[in-house]
Amino acid sequence: MNEFNDESFFYFGPEGEIMEFTMRQLLDWAFNYPAVGLPPLTKQEKIEIMRWHIADIEKCISIIEKDEYARLSEV
Repeated sequence: MNEFNDESFFYFGPEGEIMEFTMRQLLDWAFNYPAVGLPPLTKQEKIEIMRWHIADIEKCISIIEKDEYARLSEV
């Protein structure tokens, strides 16, 4: 887990706020529940969080692929 591409991601919130983060920061945040007084996450819970993030990324990839296909078919 130490070899991440540290590119930044951006989140644009509903009230105009912008958050910038790397994948490492996202995982540190997602797995840092003990810092807020909750019990540590189990290995399975961490895996489920990762699957949730991966599903979102795959959905974005699918949208981009469909858009690119649509643009290419117009030519």
